[in-house]
Amino acid sequence: MDYSELTAEAIKLRIREEVPSRETGLPGEILRLGKIRQDQITELTARLKESEADRAARLELINELSDKLKESEADRAARFQQINELSDKLKDSEADRAARFRQITELTGLLTDSEADRAIKAVQIGELTGRLASSEADCTIRLEQVNELNCLLQESEADRAARLNQITELTGLLKDSEADRAARLELIHGLEEKITRLQALRDDEQQRADGEHRRADDLEQGWQALEETFAVRQARRAGIIRTREKSKISSPLMGGK
Repeated sequence: MDYSELTAEAIKLRIREEVPSRETGLPGEILRLGKIRQDQITELTARLKESEADRAARLELINELSDKLKESEADRAARFQQINELSDKLKDSEADRAARFRQITELTGLLTDSEADRAIKAVQIGELTGRLASSEADCTIRLEQVNELNCLLQESEADRAARLNQITELTGLLKDSEADRAARLELIHGLEEKITRLQALRDDEQQRADGEHRRADDLEQGWQALEETFAVRQARRAGIIRTREKSKISSPLMGGK
């Protein structure tokens, strides 16, 4: 029987209702044990009054811890993203606590209704106290992390300033390099224009030389054609035109060629 969700009075009434039903049709030894159990219930009823006073004190303590927990929860909510790892551990602890809580509830329900209620309140007090201690420890850890991150941020700012100085220096060097490159490009363009003009002059000279060569070839061919005529052969035989005159005439043509 699970008494964890019943009040003290309801548990006492439930036990009184169950005891007679369990005694029906049982052997003598079982009936004797039932009477003993009834005596125990009577004794536990007396202890219930003491437990109720203790429960009231524990309830007041629970209320006080609940107020503290609310204040702690307000601070914990602001740091919720930073305590995911601790939250996971807390979930595991809560699962284990729930399993133990069920075991404690079942055992204390067999003993007495008052002890069951007091055990439940003790577990609640322990849970609230543990959460409060965990929250305080987490605040200290997060503060240390914030201080460490501030130191890292200062180092990063110093490194960024140094890199900015390097970038400024390199930018100046790049501007000088761009100016020098522009000057060299302008010089290259000037040289290319001069080369173009010289190439045009060379082409003109080549064309004139080719024209002179063609004229020399034409004169040479004309002279050779003239030597083949009958009149020139007769004049050479008569001694009017000598061979050396031919060389005198052809030499300037060859020189022109």
